[in-house]
Amino acid sequence: MITREQYNNALDIVEEYHNQLSLVHVDRCMGKTMTHEWDRLSECSTRLYNVLTGAYGCGNQNEIKMEFIEDITRKDFKRQKLAGLKSWLEFIELRGF
Repeated sequence: MITREQYNNALDIVEEYHNQLSLVHVDRCMGKTMTHEWDRLSECSTRLYNVLTGAYGCGNQNEIKMEFIEDITRKDFKRQKLAGLKSWLEFIELRGF
């Protein structure tokens, strides 16, 4: 039989684990730019803007959520609906790398 003390200890461990997960997520995202907060978003063409903000085909299985500008790869970008080479080159020029 599990005692109340063992149960409370288990709850403490689970709570500590959840706190660790939250801290890891915060550390991983520190210093990154959210796509919808990117200061160069207003300079984008309409097509690139729609690709980055996910305005095309909401709920499409092939869409990858592009949350941070720094994390967007060519592979993920090209998976977006209507994202082509011209949009990718524009994005690379605006992003700077």
